[in-house]
Parts: sequence; structure tokens; C-alpha cells
Amino acid sequence: MAKRRVKKSRAYLLQKSLSVFFMIPVILLVSFVPLVVYANIRELSGAQAAFWGRSVHIDFFSYYKSLFFIFLTYVAVAVVGFMVWRRTYALHRSRIYIPLGVYVLFVLLSYIFSPEKSISTLGMMDMYQGVFVLVGYVLVVLLVFNLVRSDKHLHVLVGSYVFVGIMVGILAITQYLGHDFFRTAFGSRLILPPELESIADHMEFRFGQYTVYATMYNTNFVGSFAALMIPFSFALYLYAKKPWQWLLALGFFGLMVFVGFGSNSRAGMVGTVSAFLLMLVMFRRIFIKRPIKAVLPFVLLVLVGYGLNEISDGRVMRELTRLNPVADRERAKETVHFDTVKIEGDTLTVITEKASFVMEYRENRLFFYTLEGEELEMTGVEDEDYRFADEAYEDIRITRVEIHIYRVRVYHGDFNVYIHEEGLKVTDYKGEYATPDQAARIKMLDGYERMFSNRVALWT
Repeated sequence: MAKRRVKKSRAYLLQKSLSVFFMIPVILLVSFVPLVVYANIRELSGAQAAFWGRSVHIDFFSYYKSLFFIFLTYVAVAVVGFMVWRRTYALHRSRIYIPLGVYVLFVLLSYIFSPEKSISTLGMMDMYQGVFVLVGYVLVVLLVFNLVRSDKHLHVLVGSYVFVGIMVGILAITQYLGHDFFRTAFGSRLILPPELESIADHMEFRFGQYTVYATMYNTNFVGSFAALMIPFSFALYLYAKKPWQWLLALGFFGLMVFVGFGSNSRAGMVGTVSAFLLMLVMFRRIFIKRPIKAVLPFVLLVLVGYGLNEISDGRVMRELTRLNPVADRERAKETVHFDTVKIEGDTLTVITEKASFVMEYRENRLFFYTLEGEELEMTGVEDEDYRFADEAYEDIRITRVEIHIYRVRVYHGDFNVYIHEEGLKVTDYKGEYATPDQAARIKMLDGYERMFSNRVALWT
């Protein structure tokens, strides 16, 4: 007689702890995927080819990361989903699903209405954060939330973070000190497929001196990585019980601080400062009970920052001082705001908050007018190095650099104007002739566009 399967209660299934074997995809997501660096030749088409002005691109940092991420995440979700369907495992009930679900909904709507399905599916080159990756971020949160149910699960997850942190830290040291592992003969061949090994001796990543990029496309990613790992290592240190444990944890903390400062990322520095403020609140009781132990990481933070600042001739301090929003605002206000740059036929109109003018090309030379149409007196006309006689325009200069190119210098910026058979032109990022567009903006942000590394220009 067949054995009858006993239906287990939900309460029992919620207490069920799976083998660490089921954590393998999550372990690999944490400890392996961030370290993936391998060249991939991508053929660009459609909007990407038009945007970048080329049809072929070599990606080192993101393409294979995204593939491994997608594979591991969706395989893990499928396994857990099968167990839930078979009623051998149960998911937690929680309100955190609501905001995560809203996020997924908008990702899917964005994908459905995207006119460029190739980009919304796989993501833009060098990033590759398409719909599967964006939804995958939520799925990873849900996986960890529902899989980690024992100390053993927590230990392997913590160990995975420590492993990836140490590997990134070792690479960071080699890169910061000018002995980048990926620029060695072995390292370069490790990240190149056979068909690209011939470029190993000529390959060079475009990151400046005293800059850590680790295994990531953007140094801001490294800074954000450090901003997550610093509080994590701080917590490991605070809760370490044996002297050798807290010494190792303190060393790991110092390594993560090194990565953060070495990235020269102000985004990472903002994240780190925010993390420390949060830690002061979260661990306030430990700070009161064990003040000497709690203050040691802060001392180490200062020592590492000071050391890297000395090595890099003050670069760390320069980046830190630029975090001051008041000073950033003042620097932004010092830059003259351009209200309009418009081309109509052979006429260029430039309107700024200080001075404005109209430039017209006719009879093989330039003429200048006020916005009201009154001709402006110019000097340097014979040499075609035009300057305004009026002192109100002393920071504006127009120079002919080639037979069909004029350089317009307006205060702290300049751009080229091209004489074209269809009228005056500027060039876009691909070097193609274009006419400037006047983008819609939030006028209350006028003059602040250069704040936060020009991000206000994007927001407005």
C-alpha cells in the first residue's frame, strides 16, 4: 500500500531550515559575481550605435557580471519557487513585499513602453542593467529574506562578504600603488579571450594615478561598495569576542576604508559618512559601554585617510572639501548661467545672466548686435580675434581658428561654431553637425547646475 504523504503546516515550514547547499547561488552572487572581469566584444546597433558613434565595443566589467547575475538569481528563484509550489517550503509574509512589488511594476512598465527593446532588455553598454537585472535585484532581496533562517546560513553569507572584500582590497592596493594586477602579463591574459590576447601588451584602462577601480566599471561603484562594506566590517569588529578576532576585523575595516578613500569617489564618501552616522545611532550602547574599543576604528579611519592623502599629494582632502554643499553652491554660483544658446540660419544668439549678444555671419565675416538689434563695436576685426569694445563684454571673445571654425569663449566656457552651407552649426558628442536645443528646465534651479558634479543640470 502506497505511503500517504503528510501535509505539513505552514508554521512548520516557516521553521524549516534548508541545507547550505541551497545558499550556493546567493554565495556566488556575493563572493564571485563582483569579481568577474573578462573582455567581451559587442556589436552595437540602433540607438546605442547612434549614441556612441561606433558599431563595436569591448566590455570588461559589466557584460559577464550581468549574465552570471541573471543565471544565478533566476535559477535560485526557480528552485525555491518549485519547493513552495510543492509545499515543502514556505515564504515569510511581510509588508516589505509591497514597495518591492511597486518597484518591479514600474520596471516592467518602463520595459513595456520602451521604444528601444534591445537596451531595456540587456541594458546600455558598459552597464547592462536591463529588465532582467533590475527585477533580479528585488529577487535577490527576497531570496536572502526567505533563505537565511539559521546561524549557519548567516555565517556563510558573512564569509562571502569578507572574501569579496579581501579580494577587492588586495586589487585596490596594487592599483593605488601603481602595480595594477590587471596590467601584469598574467593579469591581462586572465581577462582576455584567446582572440584578444594579442592586445595584452598594449591594453590600458583609463583610470588616473592613485585611483582604485578594483573590478568595476566606474570608481563611484567602488566608493558605493566601500560605503556598504565599511559599516559591515565595523559591526564585525564590535561583535568580535576574542582578541585575535577583533584584530582581524579591525584590519578588514582598515582595508575597506582604504578602498573607499582610494576610489576618490565623493558618492562613496557621502555614503560612508551617512553609514557612520547610522552606526553611531545603532551601536550607541556599545559606544557607551566600551568607548575605547569603539573609537579605535575611527582612529584607523583618520590614519588611513591621512596616509593616502600624503601619498596622493592631498587628493583625499581635496575630494573631502568638495563635499561641503555650501562651498559647492558658491562654486556653482560663480559660473555664469547660460539662459539661451540658439542658432537660426547664420545667426547665433547667446543670452547669459551677465551679458548677451547676437552674432551673425555674412560677407565672409562676423557682425555683432545687442538683443535689440543695435550693432556692437568690436576690436581685433582685421585679425579675426574679435573682442567687444564695451567692458561689459570683457570676458567674451570670438576667434577664428580655421577657415570654417570660430571658437566662442564666454566666461569660463567655450564652444566651436562651424560655417556650414546650411547655416551656423555646432557639433554633438559624435562630432556631427547639429543645432543646439533649448531643454525644458526648472527655473528655480538656474545657476545651480554645476552643483554635485553637474547633477543638478540633470535634475533640472
